[in-house]
Amino acid sequence: MEYLERYIAAGLREHKDRSHFTLLEKLPRFYHEAKNRASLLRIIAQLKRK
Repeated sequence: MEYLERYIAAGLREHKDRSHFTLLEKLPRFYHEAKNRASLLRIIAQLKRK
């Protein structure tokens, strides 16, 4: 959960080696778009409180 949170919160995501994709890079486009960052982080915070 923390790894996902750090990925979503990152303002800049550099991809130097594109031959090995990480699990996070395979997430739906919704997770990668900056306009969804605040709502996704809010959801993650709610899940962490539970």
